[in-house]
Amino acid sequence: IGDGNKFVYHVFKYENTYVIHCGGDGGYKGEVQILMNITDGKIVNVQKYSSNETYTSKVFAEKFLTPFYNKDLTEVQSFIMVKDKADEDKEISAISGATKSSTAVLNAINNGISWYLSEGGTNE
Repeated sequence: IGDGNKFVYHVFKYENTYVIHCGGDGGYKGEVQILMNITDGKIVNVQKYSSNETYTSKVFAEKFLTPFYNKDLTEVQSFIMVKDKADEDKEISAISGATKSSTAVLNAINNGISWYLSEGGTNE
């Protein structure tokens, strides 16, 4: 399913858990694809599926990904990138020197959240 820079390739569901294979544009070398685990309406894990980005070790490190986890997605709706310290639940701090790679991962996560909120967990 594609719409502009929003891509959702596969969705796997088991009880109250979704694994969403999705992508996001905006990276230095193009699209980043991830596997995102959503359980009980919260992101619990994000893993790299494919990427040609130079800074994948930084953007897939727990330090960058942890702020996405365990937040009620119906309240957050989508995350936004900030250059400074994140102050709100929906703000994510960009990685210095890897802003484009950070943006691609954030876009992929937001694309997965958008699918989940429109097609997944809220319409059961």
